[in-house]
Amino acid sequence: MSMTINEAGGYLYQWFSENDCYNPEEDYSKVVLISETQNEDKAAIECALESFEEALLVKKKEVGDNTYWVLQKKFS
Repeated sequence: MSMTINEAGGYLYQWFSENDCYNPEEDYSKVVLISETQNEDKAAIECALESFEEALLVKKKEVGDNTYWVLQKKFS
């Protein structure tokens, strides 16, 4: 069963409490340890990241071939 956007947001909130930047290519397997529906879960993560961006928590930036989601300011 794939995760919801809310569940993905929980994983990302935990990630950003310890990291300032998220790169989907490099960090996905660190955020989601086990997945039976990897494409669906990646979509949920992307939706959650977009919600974080709308809430001004992160900003998306493409550098070369990489996409980064950078924390606006630390949660603490």
